[in-house]
Amino acid sequence: ALLGALPAIERQAFGYNHVSGVEELTQEIGYRLDRQRASLNTLLGIGGRTWYNLPRRVADGRIGYPLSGGEPGPVGRTQVARMRELFPSMTDAEVWDLLRDAGDSVADRDQIIDYLFNERTTLDAALQEWHDVASAGEADSALAHSRALAVARIQRCWAKEGLTPGVVEELNLDGLHLATLPTLTAHFGHVTVLSLRGNHLTELPARFLRSFPSLRVIYLNGNRLSRLPDMQGVAYLTMLNLTHNQLKFNLLDEHRLAALTQLRVLDVSFNPLGQGRQLSFYRLTNLQELNLRATGI
Repeated sequence: ALLGALPAIERQAFGYNHVSGVEELTQEIGYRLDRQRASLNTLLGIGGRTWYNLPRRVADGRIGYPLSGGEPGPVGRTQVARMRELFPSMTDAEVWDLLRDAGDSVADRDQIIDYLFNERTTLDAALQEWHDVASAGEADSALAHSRALAVARIQRCWAKEGLTPGVVEELNLDGLHLATLPTLTAHFGHVTVLSLRGNHLTELPARFLRSFPSLRVIYLNGNRLSRLPDMQGVAYLTMLNLTHNQLKFNLLDEHRLAALTQLRVLDVSFNPLGQGRQLSFYRLTNLQELNLRATGI
């Protein structure tokens, strides 16, 4: 429509004044957007195969989340049905493939599935407790509604609902006006992007980020953070957005930031950093983009 509104001489200058000009321009725009998106994903180290592993028995006999599986073994229909109860959006074929890599015996896989059921039960109980605190006084309050939305999104995320192979998996809790987050012990190893923009957060729960060991990107912009959250457990983080908070770094904050050695993009603009400890970024040897706008330094 915009191309058609231009005078003929200007369309000719763009080189799209022939009959198929609109289609060719549309294709060119799409091609350039795809290239930009691919470049951004490469910069941040995201995309490609989604990181997803079932827990399995490790060397000391406990059930845990290793980085790779063993040789596949036989899988029973009962096990597939139980897994579909946990992850209803998965097909039988997808569950079948996961289970064949999850353990070397039927008994091992049964214990792994039991572990997942227990993990879901514990997660649901923690989320319900967090929600009930908000609804104790008034069940239809705005706070209770926001927490109910957050609970639903977290539960769907754990169950891999909407998970598409090769597509970045994100847990998005943007704009819910949350002042706190629930305590999590469940494993969200498939999530590479965590977005908490536009809330009222002053801190994150202890060990919260350790539930997301595959994170590449975190958005915490538009909150009320005065200290950098505990970032242990996010060794692969490549992008961190902390804009529009109340950050004034102290020594602990500096150590936490220095530990994020894989960071390529860091945005701390619109924070009163100049009122805190003088920052040093020399340990962030992979950093390619740093935004310090309106920080007083």
